[in-house]
Amino acid sequence: MKKRLVSILSLILCLLLLTGCASSKIAAAKKAYESGDYQAVVDSLEGLKSSKPEVEELLKNARIHLAYEEGDYQKVLDLIGESNALAEDISAIAEEARAALETEARIAEIKEAFDAGDYEKVTELASGFETEDESVAEMLAEAESILEEQAKVAEITEAFEAKDYEKVAELASDFETEDESVAEMLAEAESILEEQAKVAEITEAFEAKDYEKVTELATGFETA
Repeated sequence: MKKRLVSILSLILCLLLLTGCASSKIAAAKKAYESGDYQAVVDSLEGLKSSKPEVEELLKNARIHLAYEEGDYQKVLDLIGESNALAEDISAIAEEARAALETEARIAEIKEAFDAGDYEKVTELASGFETEDESVAEMLAEAESILEEQAKVAEITEAFEAKDYEKVAELASDFETEDESVAEMLAEAESILEEQAKVAEITEAFEAKDYEKVTELATGFETA
C-alpha cells in the first residue's frame, strides 16, 4: 500500500514539475516575444506539449516574424492562412508581405516584357511604379530610349517614302542609331537634294541666258 502511495505521489510530483517547467518555458517565450527574440520563442515552445491556444498562437506568430525577417513573404501568408483575428503586429506583417509579393510579381512581369522586347509594356508597367529595385528604373530608361529611337526611325522612313528629303536630312543628321537603313536613307536624301540644287542652279542660269555657266555646271553632270 505504501509503495503504491509513493508511486502516486512520485507521479504527481513529476506532473507538477513538468507543469512548472512548461509554465516557465511559456513565460520565457512570452518575454522573448516581447523583446523581439522570435527564434528564442520557437526554441522554447517547439516540442512543448500544451493544449493552450495562446501557446500555439505565440509559436505561430514567432514563426511568422522569422519568415518575415528572412524575406519569405509567401511563407508568412501561408502561416497566417485565412485567419481574420490577427494580432496588430501580425496584421501589419501580413499587409507588408502581400505588398512585397505584389511588387515582386510586378518586377518579374516588367523583366519578362523587357526580355521579350515589348518596350511599350515595360513603360506601361514601370512608369510611376515605386520600388527600391534599381533594375526597374534602368529597364524603363532603356525601354523609353529604344521607343524614342524607333519612333524617329519610323518618322525618317515615312518622310523618305514621301520624298520629303529635306525632312529626312533634318531628322537623320547627327542621329545615332544602330539601324543601318537610316544612314542609307540619309545618304540618298543628301545626294538627291544636292542633285536638285544643281538642277535648280542650271535652270536659273539658263533662264538668265548665262549659257557659259550652264555648260560649266551641266558638263559631266549626271542626273535622272
